[in-house]
Amino acid sequence: MYRLDNGDLFLKAYCGLDGSLPEEQYRVIYAEPEGKTVSSDEMLREELARKDDPTISNEVMNWSARSHDNGQTWLRCGAPMGDTLGELRDGTLITFLTWVKKRDNQKVIKTYRSVDQGKTWTIHYCPIHMPASVKKDGDYWVYLFRKAIELDDGSILVSAYTNFDQPGVKRRRIIVFRSTDKGMNFDYYGTVACNYNVEAGGFTEPVLQKLANGDILCVMRTASGFPSYQCRSTTMGATWSEPEQTGFTGVDPDLCLLSNGVLACSYGRPGSWVAFSADGTGRLWTHRTCIWDTFGGGGFYKKGFYKAERNCGYTSICAIGPGKALMALSAPLQVEDQGIITPWDPEQLKNFFIWTVPIDVKLA
Repeated sequence: MYRLDNGDLFLKAYCGLDGSLPEEQYRVIYAEPEGKTVSSDEMLREELARKDDPTISNEVMNWSARSHDNGQTWLRCGAPMGDTLGELRDGTLITFLTWVKKRDNQKVIKTYRSVDQGKTWTIHYCPIHMPASVKKDGDYWVYLFRKAIELDDGSILVSAYTNFDQPGVKRRRIIVFRSTDKGMNFDYYGTVACNYNVEAGGFTEPVLQKLANGDILCVMRTASGFPSYQCRSTTMGATWSEPEQTGFTGVDPDLCLLSNGVLACSYGRPGSWVAFSADGTGRLWTHRTCIWDTFGGGGFYKKGFYKAERNCGYTSICAIGPGKALMALSAPLQVEDQGIITPWDPEQLKNFFIWTVPIDVKLA
């Protein structure tokens, strides 16, 4: 989920689309890297079904929605939304697909770009340059994740996780790429975290957040049931501190900075949680709050213990107003139905939907 400067919210998910939602339409223009239009005036959801583009295979799982009223109501839309999204100071929206693949014998990121607040989008295949030591994982080299942030000098920073080809080492690391031409080309900028002694296979699922003091914070996952870690950059992403534990356990963290200066972090598994850094620096996380209680019989937090994986633990959070945040998570439509226990079963997945929960955050 991402909030634009105009206040609109974009939300992307792999399941849980409410078919009764009204629809808002967007147009997508296909373009080669140099910008030459090869087809136009096609609806994105129709283009996603094209079989001649090998970079499209995983997109058909996605759906997206847009809200003009801070999440009170939502509109289905064909607007593209990859796992990495950002808005530049000039209003340009850019979103990248997760996986880096090869096209015309060149490693590229499939990128969607809009200069009219998401009414129309152009598609580009942007070259991404990485060290030769990056190890291919299945069909992909790196997995881009979460936010793209624009720095004070106009460059764009995106985070990813990958393996380096190092004998005997299979644990993943977090790296960052930087673009100096508004996201048309990306270069490897450095490693954020690669402590090979960390439990459970290394670091994955990073999120970047620019803080009020100019620092960049990166919070990242290790594995289910293992601690989350974070690193900090005071050099606009060029160098990073050593990884340190956040004090909470979970997967797929997300960060947002609220107008009152509080930094919020959502995370999950088990359940769905949010933690807060009162001074906005992320150096101390407190007031950890359970929003969805996986083990408490299902439902929005209640005491008890019923061991069932009743949501996937993947969350998102964004600021929606003064001292207010909106958190998104997955859960069964019928929250009290004890027969619906896991989203990992294809049949039970049909019963899981996306919920959004408003959160008021007040300083004592």
